[in-house]
Amino acid sequence: MSPRTNRRKHDRRASLVMVACSLLLGLLAPATASALPSDGGGNYTQILCANPATGEGLGLSGMPEGLSNPASIDLWQSTAAEVNCGTGPMTSSRGVPMRVGFSTTYAQGTWSALLYQAPSGAMINGGTIYRAEKAEGPNNGFMGIIQQGGEYNVLYSLPRNCCDQGDWYVGNVAARGTFAVPFSPGNLVNLTISPEGDHWDVNATCDPNGNNNSSCTLTAGQWEYRIFGGEVSLHAPHDPQASNISGPLLTETPLRGTRSVTFSATDEGPGLAYVKVLVDGAVAQSQIIDTNDGHCIPIAGHDAYTWAYQVPCKTSLGGRTYSLNTAELSNGVHHIQVIVEDAAGNQSEVLNRTVAIENPGVGSLGALPGPGSVLLTGTPNGSNASANAQLRLGLSSRVSRPFGRRALRVPGRLVNEAGQPIAGATLEVIQRVTGTDHSELVARARTAANGSFVASVPAGPSRLIEVAYRASTGEAGYAAEAKVQESVRAGVLLDVSPHLTGPEGTIMLSGQVEGPVPRQGIVVDLLVHYRGRWEPFRTPRTDRHGDFRVIYQFEGGVGRFPFRAEVPGGQAGFPFGSGNSRVVDVSTN
Repeated sequence: MSPRTNRRKHDRRASLVMVACSLLLGLLAPATASALPSDGGGNYTQILCANPATGEGLGLSGMPEGLSNPASIDLWQSTAAEVNCGTGPMTSSRGVPMRVGFSTTYAQGTWSALLYQAPSGAMINGGTIYRAEKAEGPNNGFMGIIQQGGEYNVLYSLPRNCCDQGDWYVGNVAARGTFAVPFSPGNLVNLTISPEGDHWDVNATCDPNGNNNSSCTLTAGQWEYRIFGGEVSLHAPHDPQASNISGPLLTETPLRGTRSVTFSATDEGPGLAYVKVLVDGAVAQSQIIDTNDGHCIPIAGHDAYTWAYQVPCKTSLGGRTYSLNTAELSNGVHHIQVIVEDAAGNQSEVLNRTVAIENPGVGSLGALPGPGSVLLTGTPNGSNASANAQLRLGLSSRVSRPFGRRALRVPGRLVNEAGQPIAGATLEVIQRVTGTDHSELVARARTAANGSFVASVPAGPSRLIEVAYRASTGEAGYAAEAKVQESVRAGVLLDVSPHLTGPEGTIMLSGQVEGPVPRQGIVVDLLVHYRGRWEPFRTPRTDRHGDFRVIYQFEGGVGRFPFRAEVPGGQAGFPFGSGNSRVVDVSTN
C-alpha cells in the first residue's frame, strides 16, 4: 500500500492556499532570510552545494551532507551522478535536482522528496535555499509540490510553507523562480522546519484526486525542480570534553622558555575545530586542530563557524601537543588558558592557571612611580612616555547599543603632561561585565605617531570598558586610564509559522535569546499588536541555550496580526538590557 494512502485528500483547499499566498506575496517585499542566531557559542552554518555569497559550487561530489532523495520508486530517485556541487559558477543545469519519471504512467501516490536531516546531537535553527521549478504544458493527471516540515512522504504535511508550494494539473501551470540566474532574489525561500527541529523537505507527488484521474503521465522536459544552494543554521548544545591532560605548561612553577601541554578531546557535535592559547585574557595563539582532509576548513568569506559539512571536523582527537614561548612575555604573574573549541563555537578549558614566569634577560614587574614622577622603571612604553600621561577618549562615557552591534571601536589620544603625543605605546583594554566584580583583559591597541589610537573591543554584554596605559613594561599599575560604560540591549530572534492561517488556526512561535544565557533560562514576553496596542499573551522561559517555543491558537480573529518577542532587562545572571525582536506578521482569513 502506498504511504500516501492516508494523506489528506486533495480538494480546492490546496489551490486556495496557493492563491492566498500569491496575493499575500504581492503585498509584501520579496522573501528574505528569517533572523537567525549569530554563529559561535553553539550555533554554526552549513552551506549547501554552492555558496550563495559567490554563486560558486563547493567542490563536493554527490549529495551535500544531510540531504537525501527518498522516493517511492527507483525511477523517481536522483542518482549521485545527477547532483553537481562541483567547483565553478552554478548554472541552470547544476545543483541538486528532484527527479520525477517521464514517458510513462505512474499511479496515484507516487512520490519523490529532497529531505534534509539534522545531524545527531544538533537541531535546525532555520535557513534558506535558492531553488527553481518549471512545469510546462498540461499533464495527464495532477502533480503537487510543497516545502514542509512534516512527514516527507506525505503531501501537505504540517507545518508547511504556504508560499513555496504549487499544484500543476490540466490547464494550470505552477512554475517558480528562474533557472537562468540560480541565485536571483526570486529563487530565495525560507525553510519550514519540523516541530522537533530535526528536518525539512521538499516533496513532489502524483496526486490526481479531484481531477478525475487515477494516474499521472509526464513527457520528458515537462517538469523540473532544483536546489542551487543555501544555508542551514544548526544548533549543537554540547561542549567538547578534554582528557588525558599533561605537560610542563600544566604543572611547572615558575615557567621558563617554551613549555607545552598535551591532551585528548571528544565532541558530540560538529567536531573539534580550534585550539586557543590565551595570556591574561587575550588570544596569543589560535589554530585549526586538524583539517580533516579539508572538511574542517571554514568557507572563505564567512565567519569561523561556516562549513560545507554537517560534521566538518573530527569528533575524537588524541595526543595533541601545543606550546607557549614564555620568553615572549614579561616576567611576573600571568593568567594562562588553553581552550578547545568545536565547529559551533562551544568551548572547554584544557588548562586554566595563574603562574609566575621567570626568564633570564626579560624585564620583571616593578613598582608604580610616585606622584609627579616622570622617571620610569623597565622599558619606556612609547616615545615621550610619561608616568603623568593623559588618556582622552573620542566618545561619550556612556553608550547604548543593540546586541548585533555590541563590538565597539573606541578612539582616543595619548599625550604626556606637556601635551606631546606618546607614539608607539601599547594600551590595554579591560572589561568588567555588569553584575560581576571580575575584570579581564580583552584587547590591546597601539598609538600612532600623533598619539591617536582606535581600540577594537570584541563583542560582549553590558560592561564597563577601561582603556589603560602603563608608562613602562615594568610598571605594576597604570599611569593613565579612561572608562566607558556600555549598555547592550538583549538580542532576541523570533520566527512564526505559518504566516497565513485560518481564523481558528494554530501557529508556532519559536526563537532564541542571544548571548550567554544562565542555566535557569531567561523570561521572554510574547506580544501581539491588537486594537492599537501591544498586548502580552504568553511569558515562556527559555532553556539554558536560550531557545523557546510556544503554540498559539487564534479564536476567530480575521486580519493581519503583528507579533514580537521582548526580553526584559535586569534578569539575574543575564548582563543585558531590555531588547525586542523584529515584528512578524500573521494573516488570518
